[in-house]
Amino acid sequence: MLLVDDNADGGARMAEWENASLKADPEYGDRLEPVQYESWQTGRWYGDKGQRMAAARLSDGRVVFWDLDRCIDGVLEKPYQSNQFLRQQVMWEYDRNGYSSAYRLRHNEDGSKSALFSELQRLALEVPPPKEPR
Repeated sequence: MLLVDDNADGGARMAEWENASLKADPEYGDRLEPVQYESWQTGRWYGDKGQRMAAARLSDGRVVFWDLDRCIDGVLEKPYQSNQFLRQQVMWEYDRNGYSSAYRLRHNEDGSKSALFSELQRLALEVPPPKEPR
């Protein structure tokens, strides 16, 4: 991101920016091949159904996730680590903001929702709410 300070009051405005997720995700959603899906309940109470998550490991090693209850999607900055469970890796990077937007993976070239994200949404919707705290 390049910021240019051109205001008399010292404020900066964005003159030029590069969307890192577009660089990281050169393909649209329906051109990708998921090799593993997983969905889970984090147990965090972000809504009446908790926090439902779903993730996919892609054939190229990228990991994509969808947080249904907070409407956050992302592509992890690190490729899939075979020594970790998928959900472990997603939550570790999620909590540390180690991801970029998955906008181009959510949509096809024509703007419609991709099959990849339709499946992530379906899986997240099937996750049951967490148990009530005692």
